[in-house]
Amino acid sequence: MGRIYECPNGCGRKYKNRRSIWTHLKYECRRDKQTCPNRCGKTYMHKGSLKFHLRYECGKEPQFQCYVCEKKFTQRGSLKSHLGVVHKIIST
Repeated sequence: MGRIYECPNGCGRKYKNRRSIWTHLKYECRRDKQTCPNRCGKTYMHKGSLKFHLRYECGKEPQFQCYVCEKKFTQRGSLKSHLGVVHKIIST
């Protein structure tokens, strides 16, 4: 078995190669998370994700609705995934 790289910040994450631990330290571990100012409880790693959340999701009615079962989603990608997994409808 190869060497295991454990996060030196004590978060408990372990990786099989050095590049993965480097990526974890640079982009994930102990980064300042962006918290939604509307107190909905959501946090994001990137400011752009928080902006998207504020513009399209937080406090807004879902904009995308399944034409089969009428379930609503806040993101188009979630609707597409739902159609494929639940209804076995693949869209291109």
